[in-house]
Amino acid sequence: MGPTTFDYILEKIRSKLRKLWKNCHGNPITIEEKLVITLSYKNEKLELGEELFYKVSDIESDLCAKITGMLLELDTNTIKQLLGDEELLCKAIIKAKKEYVEYTNQTKKREELGEKLYDLVCEKFRPEIASRLTGMLLELEPDLVQKLLKSPKELEEKLDVAYKTYLTYCDS
Repeated sequence: MGPTTFDYILEKIRSKLRKLWKNCHGNPITIEEKLVITLSYKNEKLELGEELFYKVSDIESDLCAKITGMLLELDTNTIKQLLGDEELLCKAIIKAKKEYVEYTNQTKKREELGEKLYDLVCEKFRPEIASRLTGMLLELEPDLVQKLLKSPKELEEKLDVAYKTYLTYCDS
């Protein structure tokens, strides 16, 4: 459904919806009303997203798509405030970029830990089990995983617990 079709349908339903809304006085809304509200919200988010993307790309061209996506997680009123206030938008972009870079760095570190851990786990278990056990151990805090990599005895203990858990819940 194109934007023109959507707008046409929305206009046809909008007046009826307003009348129903006024008469509801707390009654549950119908499926049709929910659909119109949802479609209106999604259309508004799409339009805000396009405008936001262009403004973000002027300020931060390298990560504009990622940052726009992050900012679109905010409620529509906040997005409108950002679009209306360049200084506020710049602060939001800086914060989003910082969070994204931090998340990316943590992900890279976790992947590196996972590769090292997997190699050690493969020394004791078959690859298909080693991958599951590695995944289980990677749920631990990164500092603890780092410690396990340095202490074969502690790694052995955690692997035993993980393997018993695997046998109890995963092995069929």
